[in-house]
Amino acid sequence: MRHDEIDDVIEIDREAFSRGGTTSAIDVREEAIRPWSRIFVARESRVPVAYLVAWHVADELHLLAIATAMHRRRMGIGRALVQRLVDFAFERDVRHIFLEVRQSNEAAIALYRSFGFYRLGVRAKYYADGEDALEMALALDPPQKQVLLRDDEEA
Repeated sequence: MRHDEIDDVIEIDREAFSRGGTTSAIDVREEAIRPWSRIFVARESRVPVAYLVAWHVADELHLLAIATAMHRRRMGIGRALVQRLVDFAFERDVRHIFLEVRQSNEAAIALYRSFGFYRLGVRAKYYADGEDALEMALALDPPQKQVLLRDDEEA
C-alpha cells in the first residue's frame, strides 16, 4: 500500500465493517507503520478497490482483515488478494497462515476452504456483537511450494 492510498483503504474498511456505525476492522494508519504488518491493495485504474492486512511473524502469517469495495464484490478481487498472500507466504518460507472469520460468513469460509484452509476451532463471542469466530489455518510446505491439505481439527 502506498501512503497516498491510506484514506481510500480506510473508506473500504468502513464500508465493509461499520455495520451502521463508525467501527472499522483495523486501524489502517497503525498497521501501515508496524514493521510486521503487510498490506496488499488491489487497484483498478490506480484506485484502491480492495485490501488485505496480515501480520508476518517468524514463519507464520495471520490474516487480520480483507475487504472489497461494495461495487466491486463478487468479481474475484478478494480471491486474488488471498492468492497474493499465499504467494507471499511461499516467497518468505511461511509454514502457516491463520485467520478468524465470522461463523455466519459462508462466502468467506467457502473462499478460504477453496485454498485449503481448515478449521481449528471456535472463538466464542469473538466479535463485538457477540458472534462466534471460526479459527482457520492453512498449512504450507515452502520448499515444495505446496499446500498441505488437512482435515478440520474441530467439527
